[in-house]
Amino acid sequence: MPAASFSISGPTGVAEVPLSNGSTWKIGRDQSCAVVLQDDVVSRRHAMIQLTENDEYLLIDLGSRNGTFLNDARVSTPCVLADGDQIRIGVCQLQFRCDSSVRRTDETASAAVDASVTKAMYAPRLVSVLVVDVRGYTKLAQIIDHALLCQLIGSWFREAGQIMEKYGAWALKYIGDAVMAVWLHDRPADKQRQIMRILRASCEFARVTAGLRQQFDLPHPFLIGAGINTGIATVGNTGTGSNTDFTALGEVVNAAFRIESCTRQLECDLLIGSATRDALGAPAECFQERRVEMKGYERATAVWAASFAQVESLLAE
Repeated sequence: MPAASFSISGPTGVAEVPLSNGSTWKIGRDQSCAVVLQDDVVSRRHAMIQLTENDEYLLIDLGSRNGTFLNDARVSTPCVLADGDQIRIGVCQLQFRCDSSVRRTDETASAAVDASVTKAMYAPRLVSVLVVDVRGYTKLAQIIDHALLCQLIGSWFREAGQIMEKYGAWALKYIGDAVMAVWLHDRPADKQRQIMRILRASCEFARVTAGLRQQFDLPHPFLIGAGINTGIATVGNTGTGSNTDFTALGEVVNAAFRIESCTRQLECDLLIGSATRDALGAPAECFQERRVEMKGYERATAVWAASFAQVESLLAE
């Protein structure tokens, strides 16, 4: 029995679809999706399931025109699924099934058959972590229609996935109204070049995000703040069995979230940590040093600030 599955009821009958390989499963009309729904009102890439390092399954709408509904409520930001939850996409009803006790039994049995099988592997690696968050999301959610908000954030998530993949991100996480992307620095000599790619990803995502205002006729600008931090993290597969979920853990990741949150305090677009600035070398001259009080840190921390326009000028050179 799979760790998790869908029981799908639709025009063609009832089908069982296991979520057994990988850590993300797309749902939509496109044949490349893990869960294919034959319905004209379903978008080609309508929604996605993401397995987290905590063994939770998240339901994420990908900007679908007609919405994704969880227990009759339209999904706006990633929602944690529970056994028995009802998902409605078009005319299709998907019942989510996940028995954690069965999952543990399966893993135990597998280990008994072959004790040499590695279930998870963690290793210290040099990484750069990019955290991007929507500015003013709470206020925006209060003044625009909920259906419009769901489609807006879903589109934003979809654009994030495409852009981060384009610039070589190793892992991507959707967290509330934020996105975290991780790049591995396997060769120290390539570190500066890779961080430049992260800056390009940040600027392109900022442009695309700003463009969503006109696309969705929003009452005020739709903007992001971004934080980048570089350092040693524990990376590996935090999933279980055949459900892989590659991610990075550790202080460098936590600090990246803290750095991003300081963009509001300093009223700037982009902040980078000390190690990121050092790795950039001369191109970091467009960043200005600031000192901030970060939650959980006893002393003020040095960070470097720049606008997306300044970074765009740097990249153009």
